[in-house]
Amino acid sequence: MRPFATALLVTLLAVFAAGCQTDPFTDVSGTVTMDGAPIAEGEIIFLSPDNSTTPSSGPIKDGRFQFRATPGAKKVQINATRDTGRVELGWPIRESIVPERYNTNTELTADVKPKPPNEFKFELKSKR
Repeated sequence: MRPFATALLVTLLAVFAAGCQTDPFTDVSGTVTMDGAPIAEGEIIFLSPDNSTTPSSGPIKDGRFQFRATPGAKKVQINATRDTGRVELGWPIRESIVPERYNTNTELTADVKPKPPNEFKFELKSKR
């Protein structure tokens, strides 16, 4: 085979292979408030209800989040803590400010679409 034909074939195969690779993630973003106020800092986690995909997570900063997640139905966990003012063994003690119904026993869900926009608003309440 001539060098030009070989180079053309290799280039076409590379372009085809690159076109076959798809990104399994999509952009998600939104807001998180507690009793109407933005959560200053925390973490949000999107989990597959049947654990069929890897969880995706991102930081919450000033009530906003943005990260990439796999499409599909998700359970949503939100974690945030605050300083208690106490220190033990030289370490500051922190406490959760998010009720269990929004993290370990979450009631929150999201339906992540394959293509953006995937904008979510989570309005948490400290009391039922």
